[in-house]
Amino acid sequence: MIGAFLYVPAMAAYISAAQPSGALPATPVLMPDRFEARVGEQLALALESTARAPVAWNAQTATWFFVRVAGTQENRDQPPPAAGAGGSISVPLGNPGVTMVGVDFAVTNTRLTLNQLREVLDASVTPAERDKILKELPADKPVRVRTAHSVKSLVRVLPADPEAPIPLDAQTTVSKSGQFNEIRMILDPLNSLVGGDISVRLAADTDKAPRARLFATNLESGKMQDVVADGSGIALFHLHEPGRWRLAFTTARRLTGDETADVALYSASVTFAANRTEVPK
Repeated sequence: MIGAFLYVPAMAAYISAAQPSGALPATPVLMPDRFEARVGEQLALALESTARAPVAWNAQTATWFFVRVAGTQENRDQPPPAAGAGGSISVPLGNPGVTMVGVDFAVTNTRLTLNQLREVLDASVTPAERDKILKELPADKPVRVRTAHSVKSLVRVLPADPEAPIPLDAQTTVSKSGQFNEIRMILDPLNSLVGGDISVRLAADTDKAPRARLFATNLESGKMQDVVADGSGIALFHLHEPGRWRLAFTTARRLTGDETADVALYSASVTFAANRTEVPK
């Protein structure tokens, strides 16, 4: 693992060739095969959509991949090669502590009808945000839509020796990843008791995402909370039950003076497991 540093590529570096009209790329979520592992093991990381459908790693181009743990960070331009057509990537675990794995995907450009865009916005942003975007767009022309996705996951890595003390690493969980879009933990859900509230800060295009709509889903029960961030991009959800969790948000921005897009859709997701139900003795 190399020394930690943050890297935010310029927006221009994200722009890829336009996609076919009406073909919005799936919103990806990073899903590890387990949320607790040991040093020396390999962690398998798959991609899936918010509908739990598999997403192939080669369906979108990754522009930045990183693994952060215990004050160190490894950065790559690309994740390791995926196994199989859809498959997963394999990441070696070399240090104990909470491990943050993140990926930024290349921007894609596509064209949607106004009604198609309305359907996307209905499902992902607040009515106020939707109406603000739609009222400024002509009804008789295709809308040029730019999308940019960032994903990350938090995994607890235990020492190789089961008798060794487990490091208390709260800093990685709440640290800023430096991704283009991000859900940053303000309160650590990995070490918080189930039954409390967790606050997060939402960011898009490396800036706060005010009044963005956050979906917090417990993947064991399927129960979902639909909450709206405040003017500073801070959102609060209830950690109502243990298990695997997925947080995801999308925000829309009207682009003016841009030669390639009229609207930008920025999304981020984070997955983790919350299993602490009692105070350690």
